[in-house]
Amino acid sequence: MGFWKNRRPPVRRRVPLAERVASVVVLMLLAGVALAIAVLGARGDAGRFTVDPALMAAATSSAPDLSMHLPQWLPAVAAAPTAPAPAEPPAADDPYADHETAAPADQLDLAAGGLAPIGPREHYDADTLYEKINGQAGTYMAQGFESLRCRSYGVPGGGPLLEVFLYDMGTPQGAQGMMALERDPAGEPLDFARGYRSGGAHFIVADRYYAQLLPTEDSEQARTAADLLARELAGRLPADDQAEAGPPLPTAGQLPNTIQYFPTDAHGLDFMKDVHEADYLRGKATLRFFMMKPADEAAARDAYDRYLEFCRQFGTVAAERKLAGARLFEADNFGFWKIVYQRGAEVGGVNDAEDRAAAVAMVEEYLGGQ
Repeated sequence: MGFWKNRRPPVRRRVPLAERVASVVVLMLLAGVALAIAVLGARGDAGRFTVDPALMAAATSSAPDLSMHLPQWLPAVAAAPTAPAPAEPPAADDPYADHETAAPADQLDLAAGGLAPIGPREHYDADTLYEKINGQAGTYMAQGFESLRCRSYGVPGGGPLLEVFLYDMGTPQGAQGMMALERDPAGEPLDFARGYRSGGAHFIVADRYYAQLLPTEDSEQARTAADLLARELAGRLPADDQAEAGPPLPTAGQLPNTIQYFPTDAHGLDFMKDVHEADYLRGKATLRFFMMKPADEAAARDAYDRYLEFCRQFGTVAAERKLAGARLFEADNFGFWKIVYQRGAEVGGVNDAEDRAAAVAMVEEYLGGQ
C-alpha cells in the first residue's frame, strides 16, 4: 500500500501531432471571427437600426396610452407634439350634446390672467374615471357621476401649474353632495359663485356641475391665477339660483359641511333613493338625520314598510307607534338605533345612533314642530 501511495503519476513527455494540429486550427478560427467583427463594425449599415416612419405612424395610431398606468412617483415625460386632429361632430352619446344645461365645447378654453392651456381637454366617463382619480372614483360614482372633463393651464414664462376638473354629477343634488363630502371646514366662501377656496384651490357648484381648480403650489402667484381662472369658469357654468337642492333638512344643531346626498342605496338598501343626510349635535351625542321624499305617499309608505321589515330581519324592533300624523318605529341593529318615520310623501329619521334617547327626542321634536 505504501508503494502505490507515494508513487507519482506519469507525466507525458510528448504532445501527439493530432492535438497540436487541432489547437492551431481553433486559434485560427478565433482570429478569423475577431477580424470579421472588426470589419463589419467599421463598415456597418446604420440604416438597419433607424425607425421606419410609416411603421411608427401605424403603431402609434393603434397603441393604447399607457401613461396613466405608470407609478405616480416616476418623473413625468413630455409627449412629442403632434398635429391637431380635425374637428369632429359630437358623438350621439356625448353627455353634453343634448342636455338643456349642456357645457359648451369651449367650456375649458379659459384664458383669464394670461394663463395658457397645456395640452387638450381630457374626458373620462364611468368606465375610465379611475384612470384619473384612482381611489376616489367609487365615491363619485355613488353620488351620480356621469362624466369628467379636465385641462391643465400654465403661467407664461414659467410658474405654477393649475388643473381644472369639471364634473358632471348628473343632478344638482349629486354636485352639492360631492362638494359637501370633500369640503374643507376651514374653507373661505366665494363671493362670485357658490363654493369656497382652500389655500389656492377653488371649489364651485352650479346646477349639475362640480368644478375644482387645483394649483400645484400654494403661493401668492398660484392663488391669484386660480382666482382669476375660477371667476372666468364660474361665468361659463349654468345659472345657479343659490338654493340648496333637495328636501329641507332640519337646521337647528346641524354641524357645518356635513350634508350628504345618496342617489341610490342609502344605508345599503336598494329602495332608499334620493336621500339627504346631515350630522347634528344633541347634547353630547352626534346624530345622523336623514330624509327622502319619494314621488308620492304610496311610495313613501312602501319604503317605510320595507325598512321596517329589514329591521325585523336583521335586528329588533323595540317600538312602533304613531306620532303627529306619522308612523314611527325604533329598532336596535347590532347595538345601534334606527328611529324611522313616515308621514305623507316623506320618510326620514335618525340612522345608527348610539344614544337611543337622544335620537328619539330629535325625531319627536322634528315631527312635533312640522
